Amino acid sequence: MNIYYKRGKKGTAALLIGLSVLLSGIIWLASCGDTDTQPVITEPVPATETGAVETTAPAETEEETTAEETTKAEETTTAEETTTAEETTAAIITTTAPSDVNNTVVDTVPQNGGKEQTVTAGAAPVIKYAASGISISSAYINPITGLPHDTDVSKKRPAAIMINNIKSSLPQIGIRNADVIYECTVEGGLTRLMAVVLDYEKLGSIGSIRSAREYYLDFASNHDALFVHAGGAATAYEEIYARKADYLDAVNGYLPANKVFWRDAERLKTMSAEHTVVTNGDALVYGVEYKKYRTETYSGFESAFTFIDCDKRLTLEDGGAAGHVIVPYNNYHFPQFIYDSSQGIYWRYQYNGIPHIDGETGGQLSFTNVLLLVCRHYNTGDDKGHIMVDTTGVGEGYYITGGKYVKINWKKEDGKKPIKLTYADGSPLVMNCGKTMVNIISSSVQKNLIFDYKG
Repeated sequence: MNIYYKRGKKGTAALLIGLSVLLSGIIWLASCGDTDTQPVITEPVPATETGAVETTAPAETEEETTAEETTKAEETTTAEETTTAEETTAAIITTTAPSDVNNTVVDTVPQNGGKEQTVTAGAAPVIKYAASGISISSAYINPITGLPHDTDVSKKRPAAIMINNIKSSLPQIGIRNADVIYECTVEGGLTRLMAVVLDYEKLGSIGSIRSAREYYLDFASNHDALFVHAGGAATAYEEIYARKADYLDAVNGYLPANKVFWRDAERLKTMSAEHTVVTNGDALVYGVEYKKYRTETYSGFESAFTFIDCDKRLTLEDGGAAGHVIVPYNNYHFPQFIYDSSQGIYWRYQYNGIPHIDGETGGQLSFTNVLLLVCRHYNTGDDKGHIMVDTTGVGEGYYITGGKYVKINWKKEDGKKPIKLTYADGSPLVMNCGKTMVNIISSSVQKNLIFDYKG
């Protein structure tokens, strides 16, 4: 695989020093405001007579920032870092962000501070169908992948697990088992992941688990998922308690010590403590049973995703080319998705062109579908630098599959209801069967999207 290195020009060294200093401040800011440096709960805290926990959010604490987290923005990729990439594409992996990337995290119009987000109607896409090579081997279907399942899981509740994605926490472990992964910005321009897993009871170790932000609850509600996290912003706790959400929390979760969460001994050898919290399938099952949470979706729940029959594959015939997609959150983090036509999947890379791998197996993450959903981002104005993401109302986005993309629209009536996805003409979005990556982006990021990078 060819790796593209952008040659430095005069003044690059000075720029890198400046970027390094800036990033040190940004990453320090992003590390503040969580409660995930407190020890994992050692004893269950008695509940009130109604079985509910206290409704006052715990005070936030500042976590330690390691030198490892102040990596220079224009860090190059080493040969060792690229050996895990699949040698199935001839695409050039860029190690530098596009030159016109806007590093502004938030949009210029705050919530309720201007006109509402709008969507534009368009023509129905031209879709071609062909055999997928996947046999319908079962009468049962996984509702969040569309793939065959050996049991009836149509009403099964998945788990939505908050996953650390700061560079010094990599590699994550167990995330290859996610059926859906959400990625969204948190404070400081960094992103955090949320792995949605239907068969969570089968998980080996997964992590590292990180703190909640309130808008991730809205993402979890798209699947009526159990919410799994390690601490969170005060506003996230306020929302958890207000919704009476079903959650498992490594910090303020009122759970028996080390029964549901613990710190991974191997990660502790090389990482700071906030990057080491993990769980597994047995532990999650224990936590759900301990909390007496329901394990089936609520009556009347309708899945956010609709899939084609798995023995077929759709092609967006009149879609734009999407062979190498770059999502430029900022100059430091610009995930890339490179299409592999031989397998019909997108391989994911992040940071400076590094393959995004699962540390448990060394395998690179791949997805059949990529969704880019444009949501308004704005500063909350608190002293932690937190941002807010408007996940309700309407908005636009893009559906990427099979080397093509089309414009789509989304609608979400309130934070607790599933999102509705449609093609531009208003007809329901139907996706290919397989894993889906959902990138939540601001309009600032949207302006700099690249769908078919050529180097």
